[in-house]
Amino acid sequence: MRSLLVVFTAVAVFLPASNADGQAAEFSAGYEHVMVRAAGETTNFPGWNVSGGTYLGDRVALVGGVSGHYHRVGDVLVVLGGGQVGLGNSNVFARLLAGVERASVVFDDFSVHSTAFAFQPGIGVDIPFGATALRLSGNYRHALHEGVRSHDLVMSVGFVVKGR
Repeated sequence: MRSLLVVFTAVAVFLPASNADGQAAEFSAGYEHVMVRAAGETTNFPGWNVSGGTYLGDRVALVGGVSGHYHRVGDVLVVLGGGQVGLGNSNVFARLLAGVERASVVFDDFSVHSTAFAFQPGIGVDIPFGATALRLSGNYRHALHEGVRSHDLVMSVGFVVKGR
C-alpha cells in the first residue's frame, strides 16, 4: 500500500503535463456509499472519499484515492490507483483502478479481518459550475477476503477542483 502511494505522489509531482483545457491536476472529495455483497449478505456502508490525479495528455489521467466506509458491523478502508479516460467531448469519464481493501467486519454467520487485492472499474461525470464541478460516479469493486468474494456497488457524489 505504501508503494502505491509513493508511486502516485512521484508521478503527480514530476509529471505536470496538461490536457487540452490546460488542466494539469485534479483533486476531489465527497460522500461515498458502498453496498457490500458477500457470502449471501448485503450491507450498506456510508463513508467518504478523497482522490487526486495528474493528466498525462488530452483526456488521459493517472489517478489515485483513498476511501473509508463505516457500519455498526465494522469498517472498510480502500486505497486504489489507476487510469482515467475522458469519453468523447463531454465531461464523462471511465476509470480502471486497482489496489488494496482492508476489511474488518463481523456479520451474523462469518467475520472478515484481512487486507485483499481490489479491482474497481467505474464511470462518472463532472458537472461544471464556476471554478469547481460536481462529481457523480458509479463503480463496481471486486475483492477476495479469506476466501469470501466481495462484489460491491460503489456510488459517490462530491466536488472536484481542476488546476493548472
